[in-house]
Amino acid sequence: MVCLSSVRSVAFDFSVYEYEFEKLNIYDRFDKDILHNETKFLINYLAAGDGEIDSNFFNTKEKIHLVEVKTLFRIADTLINIAAILSIACIIMIYIFVGMLYPRIATRNDYLKKIVSFLLVASGVTVIGTCLLFILMTLTFDFSFILFHKIAFRTDTWLLDPAVDNLIRMFPQQFFFDLFMRILYACIFFGAVFLGVGSLLKKSM
Repeated sequence: MVCLSSVRSVAFDFSVYEYEFEKLNIYDRFDKDILHNETKFLINYLAAGDGEIDSNFFNTKEKIHLVEVKTLFRIADTLINIAAILSIACIIMIYIFVGMLYPRIATRNDYLKKIVSFLLVASGVTVIGTCLLFILMTLTFDFSFILFHKIAFRTDTWLLDPAVDNLIRMFPQQFFFDLFMRILYACIFFGAVFLGVGSLLKKSM
């Protein structure tokens, strides 16, 4: 849930696009005002749009690809909601499990400590596993990038031509690598925060 939320926060942050456009010299390819307007329009479309994007800036192939990208974000939203529900269910199950495993816990405070301990272990395993996965993908980004597109998209509309397709001229592969690294850092940061808060909470009990 943290990683998917990080994807959304990065993907829909216009300041990230501005920074990358400057870093990758994308402003040399487009008029700055047009680029900004189309990027904002694109972000809004991916966040809450319906049908094909209504812009002459993108050709038919790009519009079909953007519909598929938007579908991935809808799936991500659904997974976030499911993960939230499962997280609540897991907390309830841990609460019940601790009561069964330690039936002779003397005080409510000790009971809560056991629950927090289980949550910390589960969070730690999740964070470490996610970090290892992301690091592996970072080391093999080119391969992972192509493999992801082959799995995620049913058509070959993601195979864009920088000579004619504005989408890839705006967002070269380096752009996605930089976004990927931002998402990785966000996952590590929020995971560390959760573990730190949980540790402090346990010590204060």
